[in-house]
Amino acid sequence: MILSDVAIIDLRLQQRALAASLTALIHWPRRRSNAALAFDCASISSPSPAPIAPAPIESELIASPTTEELRFRWRRHPRLRALTAEKAQLDPEEQQARRAAVRGLMLAREHDYAAAQTAFTEAAHCPELDLTTIPTFWRLTRAGQDAATQAYQEVGRDRDALVLATALDSTFRPHPLPALQAGGDLIMPDNGSIGPDLCAIEAIAENDPGPPQGEPGTAVRGRA
Repeated sequence: MILSDVAIIDLRLQQRALAASLTALIHWPRRRSNAALAFDCASISSPSPAPIAPAPIESELIASPTTEELRFRWRRHPRLRALTAEKAQLDPEEQQARRAAVRGLMLAREHDYAAAQTAFTEAAHCPELDLTTIPTFWRLTRAGQDAATQAYQEVGRDRDALVLATALDSTFRPHPLPALQAGGDLIMPDNGSIGPDLCAIEAIAENDPGPPQGEPGTAVRGRA
């Protein structure tokens, strides 16, 4: 039998492939079944862990506020701390008036002065309520405070309206102070008005007899 060189090379390649397959089969690692592994684990005896006691929890009781304290907590403003325990309980009419006053305060902050005056008028119907005691009332603009003055006038509380208007005039429009010239004469304001302080100064100047003769100094005279 005559074999060519190509056939001989092919036989050698097949022989080498067969030998490699047999070698891999012989050296294949043997795996154990899961049952045998579970048996080995069960046969190992280990001490059971000791139970861990829970740590003691130290709780401190905190007194919760009562319903009355939660209801009147908003009254902790410094202007209202002087109220006695009898005044802490408000009747429904005064409570409604205070709600209306706070609503008017919020509307005045939003520059809705017409609606703020309506709310202030509703609150001013309660004679025990002073609108100036509402917190942050004096932080409003002049227009918002004038709305409260007009609300007093609408409900007939003219005295409260006059007191508030006077306080606003002294705060926003103070009387100008007169100036003294070199000769002692008073310079009147530009508007020509004479305030109560200026009238008193003129009365004192007219009734002052002046220094005695022979002593230096001149009397201050007012000019009408």
